[in-house]
Amino acid sequence: MNRKILFLLLLILISNLSIKLSADTQIAFGVDISNNEPAKGEEVSITINLKNYFDATDDIRGLQVDIKEIDPDFLEVISHESLIVDDQAISNKTSENQNNHYLRYVFAKMSGILNKETVDVARFVLKIKNNAEINQIIELPVTYSVVTTTDKIVLNGTITLTVSEEHAVRSINITWGEMKFEYDDGTWDSSQHVWKGAGWKSINNSNTIKVENDGDLDAKIKLSYQADTGYSDIQGTFTDSEKEYDGDWVDLNTEQILLYWFNLSGKTEERWDDFRKIGSISIELGE
Repeated sequence: MNRKILFLLLLILISNLSIKLSADTQIAFGVDISNNEPAKGEEVSITINLKNYFDATDDIRGLQVDIKEIDPDFLEVISHESLIVDDQAISNKTSENQNNHYLRYVFAKMSGILNKETVDVARFVLKIKNNAEINQIIELPVTYSVVTTTDKIVLNGTITLTVSEEHAVRSINITWGEMKFEYDDGTWDSSQHVWKGAGWKSINNSNTIKVENDGDLDAKIKLSYQADTGYSDIQGTFTDSEKEYDGDWVDLNTEQILLYWFNLSGKTEERWDDFRKIGSISIELGE
């Protein structure tokens, strides 16, 4: 779930944090949160951005953003970075103050203004620590200090995170063999005047497929083979330890492992001295 917190600069500071700079000017700030209900161990990306700055009549020369009260008992700072590119700025960087538990971004220019096309300002990534409580509400006060060509404004807001239960993860691990085969003409039975034992054989047992459900949710899989153009005379099938696979959905429960062997049949009149790709194997995943 994403939540956007919007700050408008209007003439007076009212409940929606607005201060108007002039009759036709509105500079707005946004906070994009990747997930405001993170589980323990999950990371949260917080992106500070500007709204409507391109159309605003006033211009920004300096900007400071402070995210405060980052409790080290519950939050870990993973990274922080400026998203503004400006070689002429005298300051354009983020920093962490571990003693006072805040993150800061500072942009400043000795001359000139912030590019009017600027949208994203800075990004901060936090991680919820395991000793946070389920349903715990974490509030991070945010201070915006803006210096424009005509005024200086300080705003205060709050970023709110609610620690949720761990999210179930769907994770399927698939291990493939090299799928290398060679065709064996077999041996000639002179008594019956036929070739025996002819067919495709995998090289070094490279025809195995292992599908493992190492996630938290049950799943289903479906296997298929599609021959490439020009190789339709060669068919591909799958077998498990007991029987040939029939092409239907197969249940794959949590912690379950399924093993299949891919086999080829049929032949082409053309003889090859090198390996060629003759088709594609697909594994479709379902809930």
